[in-house]
Amino acid sequence: MPIEHAVPAFAIIGAVNHGKSSILSTLMEDDAVAVSSMPGVTVHAKRFALRDLVVFHDTPGFQNARKALAEINRAPADANDPLAKFRVFVEQHQTDPQFEAECRLLKPVLAGAGIIYVVDGSLAPTPLNECEMELARLTGVTRLAIVNRTGEQDYIGQWRAALNRSFNAVREFNAHSASFEDRKDLLETLANINRDWKPYLLKAVTALQEDRSARIDDAAALAVSLVCDCLTFSARLSLKIDSAEARTAADLALQERFKTQLAKIESSAHNKMIALFAHHLVQSSSESASLFKDGLFSVETWRLMGLNAKQLTMTGAAIGAVAGAGTDALTLGHTLLLGTAVGAAIGGTTAYLVGKKQPSVSVKTPRFSKALQLLMPEKLQLSAQEMVVGPMQANNFPWILLDRALCSLNYVAGRAHGRRDETAIQMDQLLPSLQQKKLSVEYWSDEDRKRCEKLFAKLRLSKTLVGNESQELKDIIARHFGEVVASADRATH
Repeated sequence: MPIEHAVPAFAIIGAVNHGKSSILSTLMEDDAVAVSSMPGVTVHAKRFALRDLVVFHDTPGFQNARKALAEINRAPADANDPLAKFRVFVEQHQTDPQFEAECRLLKPVLAGAGIIYVVDGSLAPTPLNECEMELARLTGVTRLAIVNRTGEQDYIGQWRAALNRSFNAVREFNAHSASFEDRKDLLETLANINRDWKPYLLKAVTALQEDRSARIDDAAALAVSLVCDCLTFSARLSLKIDSAEARTAADLALQERFKTQLAKIESSAHNKMIALFAHHLVQSSSESASLFKDGLFSVETWRLMGLNAKQLTMTGAAIGAVAGAGTDALTLGHTLLLGTAVGAAIGGTTAYLVGKKQPSVSVKTPRFSKALQLLMPEKLQLSAQEMVVGPMQANNFPWILLDRALCSLNYVAGRAHGRRDETAIQMDQLLPSLQQKKLSVEYWSDEDRKRCEKLFAKLRLSKTLVGNESQELKDIIARHFGEVVASADRATH
């Protein structure tokens, strides 16, 4: 069945290294599309479908456009079937090495696909490009020209003058910085130059929007799980203590284990969020060294991220003391309270907990009751010890987790899939942009902060959220995640 009778399809054609595969990668939100600086990486036409509503064919670059045009023009023209002489050309030359690329890129067009012709606006048009444009014009199919830019020079004006003579529409589209809105606009442009395909292409636009909303919702669910997991996490170690030196060494080892595990929980959540947005070249750092340099336990993280000092003071006065006392009651005093650099006793003052300082991590050794110790053998009385660190009680901790999640989300939502640089997300570089747009947690409404604090306190008390509590937290986070994504969708990165 011809392509035009099924769904809209487009062959992405152009000269080698003008950014065809990068354009496709951005359109499809797939950074796994093969892109290379080596000429001729795409040697076969590859098919990519968006929810079966539109199909794109990544094709080889032109190999011998000037001679191909001469050969095609030798064939008799058919006013009722402009593609007739292209069929003759492919039949005659499909095994001819000098026209291999032209035959491959023309096959989707002969099957009913339209054309998206990609040029590099940083290079001046050449006579060879004129041959490529003329070949596209002679097909008579739906034609869109995209001016991509891969360098600093600007020849877009010259390209527009040349392209307007041969194409139904011309659009600028930078595959390395295109936003979500740019992708939508491109699909809407295609819809407006072919009435028969318009319903499918508009459905594709709707599908993109639905996918975006679903990703925001899924990202919010990941953030809820992240907060719940981190606020209830503790590390324990049962061991025999032979000396003060052994106790000190065990303390340090358990503290490091606690930090490392929390960092891994966060890193795992961020990597899942990155995967939601189909970025294979972006990752959240998982190495301890980089995590603590730019991670949960760095001085800069606690100074710059989360709520501001005034907000934390209000939070601590209203809720912090209750949460601390409740945690102590639930654990019979056996849960470690993580405070500031000097630590804070369970049920004690919350003054240090509401600050912007990096909290210290210390270890608690719960003791058996005297009655229980009397029932234990003497040897066991001396050696049986359980060391505990956590859960984290610092009031700013969940807000820092959310700020860092917002940073990751802002980056992956705005990163074009046409980019090919591998990167690990650096929070310290991303936070200023978030704050400038007033999208970090300190700009959340008083009502949202109060609702979240009540849920955080409940989580610390009972170790879980029940009923509608988890959904309530997710709804708040999803709304703010939506604002971050909407901002990224309008921006150019």
